[in-house]
Amino acid sequence: MKLSPLALLALVLAVPAFSTGCMARVMAEPVSSVAFDVSTTPYVVYEGQQTYWDGNSWYFRRNDRWHTYRQEPAELRRRRPAPPAVRQAPPAHREDERHDNRREDRKEEHRR
Repeated sequence: MKLSPLALLALVLAVPAFSTGCMARVMAEPVSSVAFDVSTTPYVVYEGQQTYWDGNSWYFRRNDRWHTYRQEPAELRRRRPAPPAVRQAPPAHREDERHDNRREDRKEEHRR
């Protein structure tokens, strides 16, 4: 089957018009305030804006208001800061345990 030049041109122009793109739009919503200190919190630049990770959410300023993403963008998910290393504290020594042990020792001495 041979296509006329006009039909071929129509086909070439129609294919991009009907194909789906891979563009995703991430929605953001305003928040009343943020609980972190902007001067000390690390940030990444996403879509030209300083974007901060805090409390399992990303925050950024737009038009003098703070916003957060309804869904975390995939690029930001890959750029999340690593959680701080958690160290196990040594067990706390309770003063009353020492006193209780001394009392038991004294009772044992009196029984002998």
